[in-house]
Amino acid sequence: MQNNALENLPAELSSPVIKKLNTGKQVTESGIHQDFEITFYWQQSSPKKDKDKDKEITTVVLEILGVTDHHAAQLCQLQPVVDKFGAHTGVWSKSIKLKLPRNWQGSYFYIPVCKKMADVLTLTANNNSRQRWLSLLPYRQVDKLNNKQFTCGEYAVKQSIISLNNQELASYLQPITKQKAQLKKRLWHSDILANSRQISLLSTQVASAKTTQHNKIKPLIILLDGEVWTEQIPLADNLQAATEQAYLPAADYLFIPNISGKTRTQELTCNPRFWQAISQELLSDFSAQPIVLVGQSLAGLASLYASLNWPQRFRFVVSQSASLWWPLKNFRQPRNQQQGLLSQFLALQRQTPNPSFQHLHWLLQYGSQEHSIAAHHLPFVAHAAKQHIQFMQTIYPGGHDKFCWYQQIFAGLHTLFQSSDWRQTQSN
Repeated sequence: MQNNALENLPAELSSPVIKKLNTGKQVTESGIHQDFEITFYWQQSSPKKDKDKDKEITTVVLEILGVTDHHAAQLCQLQPVVDKFGAHTGVWSKSIKLKLPRNWQGSYFYIPVCKKMADVLTLTANNNSRQRWLSLLPYRQVDKLNNKQFTCGEYAVKQSIISLNNQELASYLQPITKQKAQLKKRLWHSDILANSRQISLLSTQVASAKTTQHNKIKPLIILLDGEVWTEQIPLADNLQAATEQAYLPAADYLFIPNISGKTRTQELTCNPRFWQAISQELLSDFSAQPIVLVGQSLAGLASLYASLNWPQRFRFVVSQSASLWWPLKNFRQPRNQQQGLLSQFLALQRQTPNPSFQHLHWLLQYGSQEHSIAAHHLPFVAHAAKQHIQFMQTIYPGGHDKFCWYQQIFAGLHTLFQSSDWRQTQSN
């Protein structure tokens, strides 16, 4: 293990330290990329050695969402900083050189690993990369040297924000301390799915009668992975703030949560019974409203699946980082030329274009660092174009990251509601 020298530490410790390198620029589809050197620091609350040797920190794992690879054999790890006598200072650091869009934003966290847990880092037949990661995740923590933090993740802990140009979040995206919006919750027992869950409904309102609205009929916006957006990253107050600022129209939002990871995998992977249950058991109260589906990752796949199979009902979709590789197992391999189920479905259409698809309108989003996701979007959008499906594709400067999705939900809905296709639904 290579130790870092104490003299390289800044006088006042803060993290991360971003340095732009003078190595030129590269223009790509996702923006202007530049080389950056980013240095991260983690500091123990007490640098003294723990009397219990098993609790002694042996390494600190760094995860930058969409940048570092937690499936790799060797995880990204910070190194200890020592003084001139070789004694550990309680500070750990790591400098990484990256080529990123100059307006890139994302989130990261640390996982301190003690001696007792050190064996978890080694991949074995009984400890694959997924099992290793699930074992480490409960111990993740925020960067205490960074005051920009964001609540997210399935363990509802804080992650730290990194922004290459220090841009601030829009006012309606800022954390809102005084609750305004009220979620109405009710139990949904599904006879079709033979399960039960609590769904949430939000109805946003304009600030005053003077506020200009483009919608005669309130849209119904269905957000899959609903527990993410009601519990882990509560959106309700921000959606109301965006409505009051006329960034979004007044709308009804239906949050449909997952019961478990297992049911999520079953329901969000092109499952017709799931959408039959939603249509027959939930949507009867919203029959006159135009519907917008919003989903990320597997939920993005599910939203596009529903739109293709029930195009009259699910015409509008905001898809974020959709898992269009499904059901392939080795989708991360760059030489894999196989296509996912939805790409195959479009390619096998007997009619080109299929008249059932002519009114569809999609906004497809994914991050500049999501290379495997991008690779599977390419054939999908090519097939969609042949079917004359109306779609817009946005590559945002980020990764497979809930912090990015959080921002892009608002941007995506705003773009959708400004489109001529949407305005046409309001003039009919």
